[in-house]
Amino acid sequence: MIKSSIKYLLEIGRGLFCACSDFLHYARHSSTYQVGSNEEKLQGLIIRNLHGLEVGMTYSPPRANFGSKVVNQLIAAVDKHLSASKPNEAVRTAIRTLENYLEFNHRLGSSNPQLEARIQSLREKVESSSEDASTIEIETGKCYDFQSIATSRRSCRSFAEGPVAQSLIEDAIETALTSPSACNRQPYRVYQLNDPGKREAALNIQNNSSTWRKTADKILVVTCDQRFYSGIRERHCCYIDGGLFCMSLVYALHSLGLGVCTLNLNLSLGLTSKLRRIVGARESENFIMMIAVGHPPSSLKVPRGRRRDTSEILKQV
Repeated sequence: MIKSSIKYLLEIGRGLFCACSDFLHYARHSSTYQVGSNEEKLQGLIIRNLHGLEVGMTYSPPRANFGSKVVNQLIAAVDKHLSASKPNEAVRTAIRTLENYLEFNHRLGSSNPQLEARIQSLREKVESSSEDASTIEIETGKCYDFQSIATSRRSCRSFAEGPVAQSLIEDAIETALTSPSACNRQPYRVYQLNDPGKREAALNIQNNSSTWRKTADKILVVTCDQRFYSGIRERHCCYIDGGLFCMSLVYALHSLGLGVCTLNLNLSLGLTSKLRRIVGARESENFIMMIAVGHPPSSLKVPRGRRRDTSEILKQV
């Protein structure tokens, strides 16, 4: 009884320590308390605000001069970025979005000469974006055969020999980048472990001793960067956005005929630091998942894997 109580108290202590560590990590690396203090934080702020304007211009009925606070924040963030760094695509897109915003208001019979002058001042510092518009028209109502991809995908724990073409990995990542993320920030990074020593060390950290993992041709480690987020309300966004990206990446790899297995990274603080050193991840990056990729064998034995009934999942309230 005493031993059980001590174990319980120790587990509570470890939990509280990890919770405090997680909060301090978010406070240190997100833009919550140091808004725009480095290029990545500024980029996250820029993307979040330009996305707000893009979304606002799709609403019906349209409303002139919406989001003045967002506009001012976006201009200030772009100006701060340009004073410290060369313009990147996020900055160019932001300026083009601001120009589209002016055109949007002009069509609604509203003009703002002061705002036009501020945006023109930014335009003179930056070449035009490759994107011409902040909103586009798409077809809707189509049915896509996603069900066959989702229902046929199973974790592959046996791989055939042979290298996976690098172009397939890159194609899958490009597809996964279409995943939804908070304000379209896309704060992901994928580390492909090519170095045999790093690969071996990373696999030894992942909490599964099965040797089949070593037969996978590619090992990917996915992270999500907290610098793109701001405010305590976004403290969980990193894991939500990162999880969505990983699922899309897994489906994309599967759709290309590759065998895939997701490997969890539920690590202690010490092992997290060790993995960070192995792959060269920044302190601001959170580990989301490790993914084993290879060519599947001609046939594959997998667990039956009961799926919960829809009635257990769907609750109408």
